[in-house]
Amino acid sequence: MKSFQSLLVGVFAITSLCAVGASPSSTTPAPLIERSKIFGNPTRSGASLSPNGRWLSWLAPREDVMNLWVAPGANLADAGPLTSSKDRPVRLSYWAPDSSMVMYMQDTGGDENFLLYGIDVVTGVEKTLTPFEKTRVQIVNVSPLVKDRILVGLTFTPTTFACGVDIVGPSNLETLSKTIPPYWTALIQQLHRRMGNPETSAGIALLKERSPVYKAGNIIRPLLIGQGANDPRVNQAESDQIVSAMQRKGIPVTYVLFPDEGHGFARPENNIAFNAISENFLASCLGGRAEPIGSTVKSSSARVPVGAAFTPGLEASLKE
Repeated sequence: MKSFQSLLVGVFAITSLCAVGASPSSTTPAPLIERSKIFGNPTRSGASLSPNGRWLSWLAPREDVMNLWVAPGANLADAGPLTSSKDRPVRLSYWAPDSSMVMYMQDTGGDENFLLYGIDVVTGVEKTLTPFEKTRVQIVNVSPLVKDRILVGLTFTPTTFACGVDIVGPSNLETLSKTIPPYWTALIQQLHRRMGNPETSAGIALLKERSPVYKAGNIIRPLLIGQGANDPRVNQAESDQIVSAMQRKGIPVTYVLFPDEGHGFARPENNIAFNAISENFLASCLGGRAEPIGSTVKSSSARVPVGAAFTPGLEASLKE
């Protein structure tokens, strides 16, 4: 009993000491996480063990661009790069069933004409497995044998949202239906049933009724638009149309265009730049803190043909 009482006294003494010595909670805000830590290149990603268990592959930066690396499973220190892409990051890789090569898909400037490449893990020799122009490759399955709405909200429900960030968003369903990429051909009839058939007068009327570009005059909230110039699915014309319509109505809009991107922003410097712009745009609309845009835009391929003045810090960042 005496030992238990001594223990309680000891605990009380320690607790009291901690309480007396404790400093008041700091009012200094926590530091912002660097944007590049979130949207920049990871140190490594996408690790994959070869089917025979002898090799390990992964994606890692090489001269600041994500490339494919490989190492013997028994000696990871002997790792080396298999690819040497200088502009477009390698994002996915696949092992051949016999473990003789690593395969990956790559397009050009975001045009989504993906070709399939294979690299021998022993010799490093690379082959283009689908040497065809204007072709999109998609790996559906691997043989077991050896040898992948913002505009509507702002135009149809103008006061529901505080602002909008639109990334490669369709604005005109009529023009969208006329620029369907070849690899969507099998879906055309399904799209016509769901959206409206542009080959009939009733279908065209339905497409126009549902297209945000014809309701651009209803927009009253701030809008930021991001577009890849090479997007084969949602062409640049979709963003150009809504921007022009808003300009004719005297409605502010910020338009950011990336000449070397497609349906989304694959290059880390472009991804970081657009997120820097978005962060400051949203901070101006919603409140809260934002890391300054700084040199992120100048370090990217971003062009701002319209509305740099409507996003805080963007106009100044273009002059740095």
